Amino acid sequence: STLSGLVAITSCCDVATSRSSLCIGSIAGFFIYPTTRRLMDRLYLDDPVDAIPVHWAAGLFGLISGAFCRPDCQYYTGILGVQRKEQLRFCANDWDVGKQLLAQVWGVLTICGWVGGISGIVWSVFALSECTRSKEVVHIQTAIDLLGDILTPSLVEEKQAQFKAAASRSTLVRKILRRHGWSSGGWQAGTPQSPSTLQRKLQVAKNQYAETTLETKIMRILSPLASLLHRCALVR
Repeated sequence: STLSGLVAITSCCDVATSRSSLCIGSIAGFFIYPTTRRLMDRLYLDDPVDAIPVHWAAGLFGLISGAFCRPDCQYYTGILGVQRKEQLRFCANDWDVGKQLLAQVWGVLTICGWVGGISGIVWSVFALSECTRSKEVVHIQTAIDLLGDILTPSLVEEKQAQFKAAASRSTLVRKILRRHGWSSGGWQAGTPQSPSTLQRKLQVAKNQYAETTLETKIMRILSPLASLLHRCALVR
């Protein structure tokens, strides 16, 4: 709460009086912060350091509150003279709280648009990376399914071709299979070495990749692009 109050008053500290500062800080600390915190809990948003309620919510409140602040003009003029024109503009006879509020809101929208746009681009790249990485899960699961059939003599030739397809599309699958007798032409001994161990390794790899692909559930719009990128051998 204390930090929220300090953040809120920072944006307008050059034009706020002591009373205004106390009022803005108190509202931010005792109302804005707990309200935003409860809202985040309701939305199940994870923010262990309370950056959003402290810096975003309290900061925006402080920015808008600047429109309702007016400095001690006599004190400012005596101390600063005409050196701080931006602050002394609040003391001008034609100063209007409505116009100032509009300017403050425009500042809020500009900041949100800039930060949101840049963050969206950056985090979309990370999400796309995770979505592309998650495509490995499909090929790992294919290898797991084929492993049970490869031990059936009548299905060896058919499954060999499917193993080749899975290995050609997944660097990870290919790396794991090579440790159990796989080569570019197929299984060197006709069947994999230690099938149970191989199956366990494939399952562990699948779980590791699946656990780090949370974005795939909420970023489905990136799935077609992720599939396209996954076809590139350099990306894989």
